[in-house]
Amino acid sequence: MASVCFLQETKLEMVSVDLVRKLWGDDCFEFKFAAAIERCKLEDLQLLGKKFTWIGPDNKRSRLDRFLLEEEWLVQLKDLQQQGLNRTISDHMLVLLVNETIDWGPRPFKFVNGWFKKQDCRRLIEKEWSGMGSLKGQMAVKLRKLKGALKKWSVDAGNVLEKRIIKNEDRIKEIDEASDHRTLTE
Repeated sequence: MASVCFLQETKLEMVSVDLVRKLWGDDCFEFKFAAAIERCKLEDLQLLGKKFTWIGPDNKRSRLDRFLLEEEWLVQLKDLQQQGLNRTISDHMLVLLVNETIDWGPRPFKFVNGWFKKQDCRRLIEKEWSGMGSLKGQMAVKLRKLKGALKKWSVDAGNVLEKRIIKNEDRIKEIDEASDHRTLTE
């Protein structure tokens, strides 16, 4: 049976010897990533779609985020691949582990918290919710109806926030792609 192990970066300013012992079994701070991967007999799949998964200050780039798999996983799941997804507002890009190529289709509906600042949105939610009457035990039905009303309102209101989010994500993608080919400055 294959094992799963998750590693995550830390934002700690200091890491104590005790914490290192808990994680690695000894207090050796000289951690060599490539050697550890080899020692544990892990496979690092090729990353499709992106070269790096992290962009830091001064356009420093690295492939920090990845899936490391035992060979047994690759035997059982023949079409496994890591796909680098577009970066949003984080300095990390999402990495998706899939067993096939995925067509995501249209962008799913998302409620934007900034909508609560709009008085007409709050009024719409109150009106729609109270207008549904007593659908006892049917919370999912009420939420689906509310989602439909909010989608329509969002389009009618000009989708201002959603358009700004998409515009900014597109701009981030453009900058990331440009920085793959040349050094960017402020």
